[in-house]
Amino acid sequence: MNCLQDISVTHDIDNLSDHDQIFPKLLLKMQYVNLTSTVHSSRASWKKATVADLDNYRSVLIENLDCVDMPNGVLTCHDISCCNSDHYDALNEYMAAII
Repeated sequence: MNCLQDISVTHDIDNLSDHDQIFPKLLLKMQYVNLTSTVHSSRASWKKATVADLDNYRSVLIENLDCVDMPNGVLTCHDISCCNSDHYDALNEYMAAII
């Protein structure tokens, strides 16, 4: 399908460039998609949380993070340009366990 309907070149005196502007006129078929209504998912409101809510959250967070094994060998690697695939895999697993 040829969508180029017309093309023109503008030779403008105000254009300080040694290039001329090209203006294509395109004939495009547009397809519109209907969007569904917004789906609301509930989440915690930190502004509305009480001190007890925050303390409970901290407690549960610490408990859950204590269950995650830290890849000690990776965390002690000080090579900024480290390309060790075992380190890369261990860090990805560590991140996935936290999330």
